[in-house]
Amino acid sequence: MSEEPSGTVVLPLSPSTPRDPWRAVSEGTGLLVSWSDMPSGAASSWGPPLKATSALAQQLTHVLETSGGASALNGSAALFRLELPTGATMQNLVPAVGGGYRGLVRGVGNPGLRGDVRLLPVAGFAAPAIAMMGLSVGAEMLARQQQDQKLKSIHDAVSRLESHADETLQAQLSSAEQALESAMAALLDGAAIPSAIGLGSARDNLRVIRNRALTWMDEWSQGMTAITDPDVDLAKLKKVLSRQKRSTVESFPTQVEAVYRALVLDSRALVLTSAEASVKESGSLSALEEHIERQLAANVDAQARLREVLWQLAERPISMRLPARPGATREMYALDNGLTQLARRLSDLPDAPGLLGPSGRQVLEIARESSGRLSVLAPSA
Repeated sequence: MSEEPSGTVVLPLSPSTPRDPWRAVSEGTGLLVSWSDMPSGAASSWGPPLKATSALAQQLTHVLETSGGASALNGSAALFRLELPTGATMQNLVPAVGGGYRGLVRGVGNPGLRGDVRLLPVAGFAAPAIAMMGLSVGAEMLARQQQDQKLKSIHDAVSRLESHADETLQAQLSSAEQALESAMAALLDGAAIPSAIGLGSARDNLRVIRNRALTWMDEWSQGMTAITDPDVDLAKLKKVLSRQKRSTVESFPTQVEAVYRALVLDSRALVLTSAEASVKESGSLSALEEHIERQLAANVDAQARLREVLWQLAERPISMRLPARPGATREMYALDNGLTQLARRLSDLPDAPGLLGPSGRQVLEIARESSGRLSVLAPSA
């Protein structure tokens, strides 16, 4: 944000937050909130706008009213800038959803802050709720961009191979993603996720698909390990890819795509469901991080395992017995190239949007219209 803020406050995240606002910021126990008049040329919005009655809008409006900022802005549009106390959860999420750290630092510091920042303790004020909602928004923004970039790259490689999709599996993954998007909107709107959205069943489906995916990887790896020849006969390789005829060779490429997608969606769901629980309980940011760290790490390991298995399949030359049937040579070269492309695409690191400041604190910008409606701004590239 280039404009100097009209006001800046630090919101305490726990009863033990130090009374000195700068100490609270430095120790990670305070949420830094600043606001100014809306500058021209603001960034495009991310996701649908939030109503003035949404949970996040009400909390930020309360900040303005309590601090005197509402009168200073005279009801005009405002640009909020939230700096969350830590980037740890975001940094845990990055490798869990895409693996890339490039471009993660936003490249801006505190926007001209002076020494007049004050702590704003308000009875009943849900500063942890703002922090959890802000962290969830940032995590979802990053996760969606990482996922979309990686899936496009994987799909480009998959399209080069003969393949067909498991329609039931794809439908379950798409339903889970739709539930995640609806749940995020509900969390920001009312700080609670209605059961009708189906997030619980979506999470159950993701767990089942994720466990199936781990089994697929074991079968592919064990099949290749059992082949001791320096090169792999085409017929044997096809048997490995079809998991000893429990599937088909044509299903393999889309199964790889489904494995990656399931792991990413599971990571997104972990952050979202944990954030909902923390908002309901007014928990601390550290509690959220501790709760999801182990499971996010498991998804990081699973993605690394998927890359290893694909390179295991791709690195050994393919051979075939002569005389070859018509079309076998073309099939062999297509499969060899396709496996290499898949391994490369899974190993590529997509750029991440700039959501963390130089200090590692998550930065989120939110435009507030004079009507009170909010729009979360898309991060800088």
